[in-house]
Amino acid sequence: MDIYPWLVFAHIADALIFVLSHGVSAWASLQIAKEHKPSRIRALLELMSTSLTGTYVGLTLLLVAGIWAGIAGGHLGGAGSGWRSRS
Repeated sequence: MDIYPWLVFAHIADALIFVLSHGVSAWASLQIAKEHKPSRIRALLELMSTSLTGTYVGLTLLLVAGIWAGIAGGHLGGAGSGWRSRS
């Protein structure tokens, strides 16, 4: 069984997790400036904290899956190999 397609899928899925989590954090940080109620600010800060955990997990998995896919696909074969297709 070839693991390469699964690694590429994981890489793409992890990129989606990273982007969505980062977007939630960015949106919440922009909303904090508009809020005046301490309870709402506290809720937004908790949301940001949770989403940043997803951001860092997604980024870590994105890097691991990308490097592993590069190795498994033979894209990191050394000098002069370039980005050849898998044939």
